Amino acid sequence: MRCAGVPTFQITIHNEDFTSSDAYDAESQAAALKHAIRSAISIASDEVSSGKPFFGAEVTLEKGEEELIRYVIAVGGSPLKAE
Repeated sequence: MRCAGVPTFQITIHNEDFTSSDAYDAESQAAALKHAIRSAISIASDEVSSGKPFFGAEVTLEKGEEELIRYVIAVGGSPLKAE
């Protein structure tokens, strides 16, 4: 159910393995962008904690047909050797 008067943004997270796209209602572009980045980092957390050394994806925020912003999110993890 959409909230009247609240803009709907399209959030797309894309890399070489998958594409995820969802509509998100937010009070502002800044709030939608924050949600988009959190979503990408959450996916990255799952991927890296499952053994992938690196996760990278392009995050796109759109409102209607207008592309508002694109980010690249990258998360990596590497075990440290004990000295």
